[in-house]
Amino acid sequence: MMKKGIFAAVLLATVLLCSCNYGTVSKGKSTCTLSVECKTALDHKDKLKKEKLEILPQDGVVFAKKEVSFTKGESVFDVLKRELQKAHIQMEFTKATIGSVSYLEGIGNLYEFDCGAHSGWLYRVNGTFQTVASSEYKVKENDQVEFVYTCDLGKDVGNVGYQKK
Repeated sequence: MMKKGIFAAVLLATVLLCSCNYGTVSKGKSTCTLSVECKTALDHKDKLKKEKLEILPQDGVVFAKKEVSFTKGESVFDVLKRELQKAHIQMEFTKATIGSVSYLEGIGNLYEFDCGAHSGWLYRVNGTFQTVASSEYKVKENDQVEFVYTCDLGKDVGNVGYQKK
């Protein structure tokens, strides 16, 4: 009889302890995927500054697609900054003096204008290029976030929404 009582107590304790985390994401975290590529710079070596050829990854992948955690309310920029810091990948940006907008200048020592007057970093979420700063776009559960380097105002990476004037 005592064995049944101990077994029941252990079973109850186990159920109670295990159910505490049921259905919750640890510490309010969600996940998305993040990647950073500069393949177009490799396709436009003729436009690229010579000193940049040495620093480019041979496959054009600066940060391979990876599932990463974020906290509700974080921006795409926040996630990028944190993950690049963890991976020891250089990133440079300018923060606006008013508001929370941050302008991304360079990743992995590849900067805007390094591949011509129309080059720089763009980002897309779930395959769609965004029209707001990455520091303003709030990431959501299961988003696929990609930062891509363009040498032609986005046309070379599939952003047909922006046209030169």
